[in-house]
Amino acid sequence: MNYFFDLDDTLVHTSEIVFRSMNEWCVENAIDIGKAIEHGKGRRTEDTVAILAPHLNAKLEAKKIEKREEELLQFIQPLSGALEFVLNLPESNWGVVTSSSHDLAMQKIRICGYPIPKILVSAESVERGKPSPDPYLKAAQLMGVNPGDCFVFEDAESGIESAFYAGCKVIAVGEYRGKFDENIYGRIETFDQLEFAQGDLFGTEKKNT
Repeated sequence: MNYFFDLDDTLVHTSEIVFRSMNEWCVENAIDIGKAIEHGKGRRTEDTVAILAPHLNAKLEAKKIEKREEELLQFIQPLSGALEFVLNLPESNWGVVTSSSHDLAMQKIRICGYPIPKILVSAESVERGKPSPDPYLKAAQLMGVNPGDCFVFEDAESGIESAFYAGCKVIAVGEYRGKFDENIYGRIETFDQLEFAQGDLFGTEKKNT
């Protein structure tokens, strides 16, 4: 089996710094932060800006927001159990599919101590980002596998939609509840709830202690 991971709030706790950087931009541009969070979770920053402020240059504004996010990277850390889980995977069987830019994603990965993935599909890798299926289709193509043979770990609806329509098996990370509930293969709060048995994944429900 093959494994693809979203990055923000799936492998790495980034909700605080994403909120802070986006909130500062919203204040500067008189945009409701509530709408920004609603539309932006899981999406590329450029796409979020295009939705919220079509009169602005989305690429330039996205760079401003991500620059501020870079300045706050000292506050990030891996999701519980995620680093150990990834380190147990064969390097040829996993990758990261993120809405972050390539450079920002690499910084997050390095700061949290993850190995550099052989496959990293970032904001620049595809013409259409999440919720389009293109990012996960691209990842499967790069790995040379069928999307149906891939587990995808996602926390946001846009990412879950992307993975589901790409044909992957989706495991929701965190408290997601939404229109794709019936299409989710399994759920976890943290990666501590997952184990391997003879090379296969199991335990996508909370284990008894």
